[in-house]
Amino acid sequence: PQTTTHKKRTPASAPQSRFRVLGSDVQDTLSGLVWRRCSHGTEWNGKDRCVGKIAYLGLDAEMSAAPDGWRVPSGPELESIGDVDCGSPVVDQSVFPDIRPDEEGHAKYWTTNAMGTLDLYWNFDFVDGHPDGNSRGVQLAVRFVRTKP
Repeated sequence: PQTTTHKKRTPASAPQSRFRVLGSDVQDTLSGLVWRRCSHGTEWNGKDRCVGKIAYLGLDAEMSAAPDGWRVPSGPELESIGDVDCGSPVVDQSVFPDIRPDEEGHAKYWTTNAMGTLDLYWNFDFVDGHPDGNSRGVQLAVRFVRTKP
């Protein structure tokens, strides 16, 4: 008989052990990066969720909106917080609670990595876990990151 091994999934109430929750931020203990728990436009309510409306802006506007010390992540940085074992969205929602599909069924987030020669920039879709490219003016979400706690 064939046997199947399943990875134990993290309960929705317990963050993955690699993330250390710091109130409205989380530190990735593997990379050392510190992430905002909430997407740009929303704020941590101090308890269990992000409140407000996610800001969907072009890449240049998102880069300009980054608070002091924060920035739009690179592609590999952003993809590193994804976890396909979480299902869809492919992220631990006890750590990043506001990632949800938009009207088109995507949760695309900007990165700063150029893609090819057509002035496209890489984004990551947390619904299906796949990267894509868009022009800088397309309005997507962003999750800010910094390198020091």
